[in-house]
Amino acid sequence: MQLRANAARTYLSYAWWLFEPLLYVGLFYLVFEVLLLRGTPGFFYFLIVGKISFLWVSKSLGQGAGSIEGGRSLIGQTYMPMLMFPYVSLFETGYKQTVVFLMLFAVMFLGYGSTVNESWWWLAPVILVNLLFIISLVLPFAWLVAVVPDVKMVLPIITIFLLFTSGIFFDVRELEPEAMELLLTYQPLAFILDAYRQIVMYS
Repeated sequence: MQLRANAARTYLSYAWWLFEPLLYVGLFYLVFEVLLLRGTPGFFYFLIVGKISFLWVSKSLGQGAGSIEGGRSLIGQTYMPMLMFPYVSLFETGYKQTVVFLMLFAVMFLGYGSTVNESWWWLAPVILVNLLFIISLVLPFAWLVAVVPDVKMVLPIITIFLLFTSGIFFDVRELEPEAMELLLTYQPLAFILDAYRQIVMYS
């Protein structure tokens, strides 16, 4: 019902599920590849795998963090488990991400020339770990925002930190060995995005 209601608010309806990530990728491609000349061969595909995977995290955090606070009036009127609200938002972003992932794989097959092989079985545990990472972020922040609304002001900063340290715009494997190990060990999203690329781009 929530997905249907959100889609009904715009003229393009469900098409925004695909247009929004493509616009993000197009914008970053224009800045890094065209204007700053920082790209390498295949940079567009490198960027699209990283950015689309990152959007699942940022969208989930953005929607889920305010979910308990947003359902406060409903909680006050009837007994309803508080955890239901962040999980509803997680399901909502999960449905959208399923469609977006299908689009990503189609682009990689048709444009980049990716082929399905036995390494693609690793997508299942990587997606599961990605989901667990999202849950580990969303649930504490949903509770924190409900208790201390000021935490909402910090969320954009956290999202920007994740954006610039997760390796969306650079290959973590090209860093100095010490920096690479540090990033892959203590920034889980950098490890997850690298895992998606290793499977989908490099087999």
